[in-house]
Amino acid sequence: MLRFWVVIVHTGCAAAAVAPAVESPDGSLPPDAMASEVTRRDTAVDVTLADVLRSPADTRTAVDTAGNEAAPPAPPCPGAARFCEGFESFAVGAAPGAPWTRRTEPGNAVAVDDGRFFSGTKAARFTAPAGNFNRAEIKVTTAALPIAGNAFFGRMMVFLTALQPATGVHATLLAASDLRATQMYRYGIATTGTLSANYQHDGPACNQQSRQRLPTGKWACLEWQFDGPGASLRLWLDGIAVTTASVTRFSDDACHDGVSRFEWTAPTFEALTIGWENYQPTTAPTELWIDDLVVDTTRVGCPGKP
Repeated sequence: MLRFWVVIVHTGCAAAAVAPAVESPDGSLPPDAMASEVTRRDTAVDVTLADVLRSPADTRTAVDTAGNEAAPPAPPCPGAARFCEGFESFAVGAAPGAPWTRRTEPGNAVAVDDGRFFSGTKAARFTAPAGNFNRAEIKVTTAALPIAGNAFFGRMMVFLTALQPATGVHATLLAASDLRATQMYRYGIATTGTLSANYQHDGPACNQQSRQRLPTGKWACLEWQFDGPGASLRLWLDGIAVTTASVTRFSDDACHDGVSRFEWTAPTFEALTIGWENYQPTTAPTELWIDDLVVDTTRVGCPGKP
């Protein structure tokens, strides 16, 4: 572990301590947030070598994490949320029922499980064997979407036992689409093993790869914002923005034809799909749990430890 000292040099009189910036309901920071950052007192931060190799924005995220800048804990299901799912009402061993529909390939499975959960006594378990194309997903439509303004926030707790040992496997964890799934915004795992945004439409698919890996072997909090009018996607991991997985109108990476840079024009969000779907051969089985899903019109936040 490398230790770095983040030192802010002030001119004139000493700076006073400033309270951490608080996000607005839409997930944005107030105008004085940057001023709060530059007037914070000197802080010692542990930073790994991977943090040093990240972009400046990602390094700032690591500093913010050590400075406890994440939002305060949210309940598993905020009372006024548009849609919540903790899978508590479904029978153990069976796939979640209405309002969910199951989408699985042969050998893949989705079932409610009481052996691992984040809160309550149950979670949804998604399993896929080693092989080529796998799909173990569930989809919800009218109970959660559409939302007026075609923009929404989401949150879910995920537990992935391990990343695939071989590189080159792209997988989806969540997707929002129109009912025909002709266009969709997706978040998942890129072929490099890092979190990635993906855009599906009638042309070559487009990606935006981050430098942040999804933690494995423990529960992690994924939050996202899909903004149709703004043609933008935002992602948070454990309460901290993954800026390199955020997109507004165009991605930094070329689309799958290696040349095009299509605008990420949003669909009408009418369906939300969660689970596991991979598109290249895997060399090991996949095991994933999801719990405490929330869909709302404002940022939800991560739940505290139960």
